[in-house]
Amino acid sequence: MHRRQSILLVGALALGSVPTPVLEDVAPLTSPGSLVNPTSSTPVQMWNERVLLDMTGLLMPEPRVHVVATFRMRNTATSEQRIRVRFPLQHPEGSDPIEDLSIEVDFAPVPTTDVLEPSYWQEADNPIHWAAFDVAFPIGTDVIITAQYHIRPRQFERDVDVDYVLETGAGWFGPIESAQIVVRLPYRNCMATCISYAPSWPSPSYHGEMATWTRWNLDPTRGDNFRITLLSPSVWSEILRLETAAANHVAAPEDYMTLADDYRSLGIYRDVSIVRPDLVRLADTTMRRGLAAYPESAELAAWAADRAFFTWSMILGTAALDGRNPTTGELAELRSIRHVLRQLLLLYPEDTRLQQNMWFVERYPWPTVLAP
Repeated sequence: MHRRQSILLVGALALGSVPTPVLEDVAPLTSPGSLVNPTSSTPVQMWNERVLLDMTGLLMPEPRVHVVATFRMRNTATSEQRIRVRFPLQHPEGSDPIEDLSIEVDFAPVPTTDVLEPSYWQEADNPIHWAAFDVAFPIGTDVIITAQYHIRPRQFERDVDVDYVLETGAGWFGPIESAQIVVRLPYRNCMATCISYAPSWPSPSYHGEMATWTRWNLDPTRGDNFRITLLSPSVWSEILRLETAAANHVAAPEDYMTLADDYRSLGIYRDVSIVRPDLVRLADTTMRRGLAAYPESAELAAWAADRAFFTWSMILGTAALDGRNPTTGELAELRSIRHVLRQLLLLYPEDTRLQQNMWFVERYPWPTVLAP
């Protein structure tokens, strides 16, 4: 039940595999074989970048994400600039190319040429495919470049990843004045239960099914590349079914167990550290809902005791890995778990495993001063 947690918070998001990129910034092509880098001499600035990732296609039999990327370009020189522009079609380490690419300049379609050139990651060994096209940048008039295409998200047992690589935009003059990444979400309640995203980006704003991330004066590096992780459609369908059953008071004890385990596995990275505390709390809340609905179920009680102690261990383990004492919120969670275990021990005083867990819990040295 434990997912491949692709976040961010652990700084990897990669876990030893190459992510599938959704899209990457357009970049100036100064000469054949040149790498895109911040020292490019072009006077054209990427004034604004807006990316729409329509994730509703995840619900289709063959999941695909529709991407629309719009770049507002501004010539800062005193003469017209004619530049050959390229758009990366693959991840810097190579991958299946994006699909159905179309490029427009000032809303008019333009032809592209497929070129095979070095990756923008200098450590990558193999060249990658780019779509190259010519653009004229007049004085005093912004030029709008629009790229549309589809990408197949990288799918795992319990989640899907979609990437947007911004680092190629560093080849333009100056910083990107403003950058927005807009995601059309496929699931309701997604804000609470199914999103993780790159830590270099601030919290998004929400409007209906749309989530928007915004950054200003961005001189993008690899650390600014964006990734969003959503629950896989099958996991979301299971959660939705079980939540509906619980809301209608027809959920069985095993339904509460499965639902709580779904939430917990999504919030904990490989049984080592908590990366989504909100989902771990939701798992514990679900566990207590099940106990309230079936107070006489010995199976549910034994399961709840094991999961409660597991969460206790995860909270303390995460704090230890961070080299700190538990926070005020984590101490509140620990006290709540201790209360649950005490109540279960009153109901099942002969349970040997529960007695053993309580032995550890009752001997915890509660800190009086919290570390920062």
